[in-house]
Amino acid sequence: MSARQRTRRIAHWRGSAVAFLVVTLFCLLLAATDAIQQL
Repeated sequence: MSARQRTRRIAHWRGSAVAFLVVTLFCLLLAATDAIQQL
């Protein structure tokens, strides 16, 4: 595997991890606002 392919793969995984984090944070935010409204 060449360095360029490795860099591209790392960038792809980093992008996937960032997207996963954003979705998780968004779900937590929705759950938090829902819990606040329940109070």
